[in-house]
This record gives sequence, C-alpha cells and structure tokens, in this order.
Amino acid sequence: MNLKDLKYQSETDDITFHYKDKEYVICLLNDKYYTGEAGNDEDENEFNSFMDMADNWIIQGEKLKDIVKYIKLI
Repeated sequence: MNLKDLKYQSETDDITFHYKDKEYVICLLNDKYYTGEAGNDEDENEFNSFMDMADNWIIQGEKLKDIVKYIKLI
C-alpha cells in the first residue's frame, strides 16, 4: 500500500485496515476525513484533506504517511 493507492481507495469507499493487531477506519464524508481505531469512541479524528490526514493522524506513535506501507486493508 502507498499513499496514492490509499487516497484512491478512500475516495471510492470507506476503509478498514489492520496495523499492529488493531483495526482502524477511514471515512470520507462531505470533503472531510473521519478516522479512528475501530470500536474506540475515544479515538475519533477529523481532517480537512487527505494530506492533512496523512501528515497529522498519529497511529501508535507514528504518522499515517510513515506506516502506510505496513497497513493491510480488510
């Protein structure tokens, strides 16, 4: 997986992925990205663009853009 593929996928469908034994979701709604750990209501994030999300969503201490090659889509 790379950022280009993830961006395309996020524009066509909601995404669920695994990273280090946890599940995460990405939903694009009204031009905003909503993200978080699946099933964890305390981990809710909102981003204004794909690159905002890639640069600023911290997952287990790492930026999304730095771990994208390790995630596995479900």
